[in-house]
Amino acid sequence: MGDRIEHFNSYDKRVGSGKKGTLVNDKMEGVWEAYEDNVLVSKITYKNGVKNGPCERYSEGKLCAAGNYMNGEEEGLWTYYENGIKSRTISFKKGLFDGPNAAFNPDGKLRYIMHYQNNILDGYCEDYQDGQLKHRRLYRNGEITPIYEEYDEQGKVKEKGYFDASGQEVHEYYQNNRIKERTIRQPNGTVYEYYDENGLLSRKGYQNENGDDVIENYQAGRLESRRLQSAVIDRILSENYVSPIGKKVS
Repeated sequence: MGDRIEHFNSYDKRVGSGKKGTLVNDKMEGVWEAYEDNVLVSKITYKNGVKNGPCERYSEGKLCAAGNYMNGEEEGLWTYYENGIKSRTISFKKGLFDGPNAAFNPDGKLRYIMHYQNNILDGYCEDYQDGQLKHRRLYRNGEITPIYEEYDEQGKVKEKGYFDASGQEVHEYYQNNRIKERTIRQPNGTVYEYYDENGLLSRKGYQNENGDDVIENYQAGRLESRRLQSAVIDRILSENYVSPIGKKVS
């Protein structure tokens, strides 16, 4: 005995709403259209009564969403529209955010992009202005990390954070594409480094293993003097060095 096929149509123009499509053995099959106020609101593909395949949704007669279903859940890239203009794209896997999630300005330029894995932020989140990257931050398993970059109007890095080879958290600040300041978070405190207009180290501050505050001054990148504020006794020790070899003289 073959399949029982029925062409279903509950759409009534007098009422303005309803659905129409094909039933196979009393289950939705193929493309089904839905109407409200005599305007198409959706076109959804079914297989054996379950959403499977392309889907289009409409608002006031204009396309507002398009994507695919697999086994009743959103799958792959979906695109969303406002007034017929693309406003957002979302990647799905089994109905959950998985992959890039992006938003766009009315002129089509990228506004931001976030990356998800299994509905959790995982990867870089990037913010744009007039289509130009302004800031990016790394997330892992939904948690924000110290890894980031900020950019100026010319697209040059002006600030960034990362972990160095030894696992220490580092923050750097730039001006005119040259490093101006660096902070390094170490177990016994934070190291501060300052650089001149040529990108050479000019000053450094930190705490030594005894807890003393140390300030070092540099000339052309070479150690010139060191000043120590003792953590135990109330005194300041100073050392001077001769450039260019950095030999201690006092």
